[in-house]
Amino acid sequence: MFKYVNKPVDKIDGLALVTGTEKYTDDFEFPNMLYVAILHSGYAHAKIIDFDDSAARKMEGVVEILSYKNVKRILYTTAGQGFPEPSPYDSVMFNDVMRFIGDNVCA
Repeated sequence: MFKYVNKPVDKIDGLALVTGTEKYTDDFEFPNMLYVAILHSGYAHAKIIDFDDSAARKMEGVVEILSYKNVKRILYTTAGQGFPEPSPYDSVMFNDVMRFIGDNVCA
């Protein structure tokens, strides 16, 4: 009736994980791959009136600056719960209102 309760279960990728041979997301490289850096808010509650990204756009290797100005407001969840506890879809990638220190400003 209880096949796995109180019994050791081998993890399928356990050996590869502990020996460092398993590939993690950061280990993958693709042709013409881009990297992202996210600027986080230093303020616990703030409203972004405007910002000047012209200097960042001139930097070598910068392809695009993403912010609340040009990224579609798609709600997603950060709560982490799964079924049966429904997680609230109450976050967006970038917003002009910072709600906590570390909130995403732009990328």
